[in-house]
Amino acid sequence: MHILMYGWEYPPKFNGGLGIACQGMSKALTDKGHEVTFVLPKLQDIELDDATHLVDVSSIKEEEIIKTRKEYDITYHEIGSKLMPYLSVKDFRKSAKTIKKTETKKSVIPTSTEAEISLLKKIQLTGEYNKDIMAEMTKYAVMSTTILKDRNFDVIHAHDWMSFKAGLIAKKILKIPLIVHIHSTEWDRNGAFVNPEVEKIEKEGFEKSDQIIAVSDRVKQQLVEHYKVDENKITVVPNGISSKDFTKKKASTSSKTKNIGFIGRLVDQKGPQKFVDIARDLSSIMSDTKFFIAGQGYLNEDLKNKIASLNMSDKIEMLGFLERDELKKLLSKLDLLIVPSISEPFGLVALEGVAAKVPVLVSSHAGILECISLKNADHWNVHEFSKAAEQLLRDLKSAKAYADESFKQLKKLEWSNLIGSTIKVYQKSLKKSK
Repeated sequence: MHILMYGWEYPPKFNGGLGIACQGMSKALTDKGHEVTFVLPKLQDIELDDATHLVDVSSIKEEEIIKTRKEYDITYHEIGSKLMPYLSVKDFRKSAKTIKKTETKKSVIPTSTEAEISLLKKIQLTGEYNKDIMAEMTKYAVMSTTILKDRNFDVIHAHDWMSFKAGLIAKKILKIPLIVHIHSTEWDRNGAFVNPEVEKIEKEGFEKSDQIIAVSDRVKQQLVEHYKVDENKITVVPNGISSKDFTKKKASTSSKTKNIGFIGRLVDQKGPQKFVDIARDLSSIMSDTKFFIAGQGYLNEDLKNKIASLNMSDKIEMLGFLERDELKKLLSKLDLLIVPSISEPFGLVALEGVAAKVPVLVSSHAGILECISLKNADHWNVHEFSKAAEQLLRDLKSAKAYADESFKQLKKLEWSNLIGSTIKVYQKSLKKSK
């Protein structure tokens, strides 16, 4: 099969688990003899992959889209009007008048070809998660249609909401099945404070796709309850791992300082504040401890201030964002990895901890618990986390046995064993489309 895959990130450039999962899946598919074309908003020079064909949408000239858009009869109405913030006040007023006159024509770009190209050029595709992501997503969806001609794809696979629009347009043009893959919903990221625009995009993707892959049963239940998706349309396929890529943790000794780590985005969802609270509790009863926070996010400054106010700057080290090799080195020196997420659809970093044979503590609702038995605590219960952490750090023999047992459960989540489930979803969608 030739899979047309859309995603917002791909290693070595990544923000969280999404890009890592995309790379692992793509490699597993190509290892099985399938062809993968992976479409990114922006390709970094260092993003190289021997088997997966990576497409850089930012390198496509805006002039190329005009012929393609007319040929495929694509209107901007289909992908939303998020180009609007880039119009000047004068142009916006002019656009508003034109839109009113041409409502039945659907298009929300009421300018000449030259103006349309100029407008598209104002949007820089960065592939970042910033305030302009909606506009970038729109350009990404439109511009990526230029790669579809004269290529034989069998299925489309779109990862998370940022790529759903691109996937839906490709489905309309190519008339082949679309599988949307949900790694984290807007409900996971923001709870009751969902962004209605993002939620709308997610709903459209769920409704118009042929099949849906969810990373855990927990996510599947969210789709059924909050998005009213038919459960028969959803297949649960957990995230995978290639454990051979990780250096295994050597057994700890009682004499050395114990290293405890947090790895993840510094956002409310991931619970870095709770990690600081756990560090405070744990250091009060175990002086031979050192804590590391690896990641970046909007809570960065708040965390620095909190650490300083607790007088723990000498105990907690903030490492910032780590590249893959640096992150693996950090894992190899940890005595304990704590994942205290408020919401954790799966928990790829916990899986990586297990692959490195590091003892792992997770929140009690993490999706990974559906696959691997890990010690856990309620995300709000700092005392429970601290107590479990102390037991593992003091009883080194038990900690090693726990890490070894966790690692044994990893086999079923090796990408080489897991990818068959994704291929079955492709085959199911192709069978239904005939």
